[in-house]
Amino acid sequence: MDFLEDSKEILAELGTDERWSGSQVVYVSRTNYPEWAVPLLSLMDVSDSQTMDDVGHSDWNQIYPGNKKRHFADIAKKSGYEYKDMVSVPMHETVNFFEPSYVRFTFCFANLT
Repeated sequence: MDFLEDSKEILAELGTDERWSGSQVVYVSRTNYPEWAVPLLSLMDVSDSQTMDDVGHSDWNQIYPGNKKRHFADIAKKSGYEYKDMVSVPMHETVNFFEPSYVRFTFCFANLT
């Protein structure tokens, strides 16, 4: 497994730079193989001292079959954050996102192609 484009550096900054200390990183995936995906978070180093798992908030991660609406509803419930306070960074513009009228939060596309 490897990181796409600048994602490793971005996660390293989120995990080490003081200006992001109040931010929470949560991983979301609609994978059919969470038993494979979850352990990878602790195996993928983003810096000399941190893995993806160290940077993320593992209690809030949503890595299981399902849909984005359910994933983000679960994050809101577990975290207490409202959708308006969340930012989602899909991997590409063709991501199968949910109907925007259901949920309102900020998202931006990471150009990782």
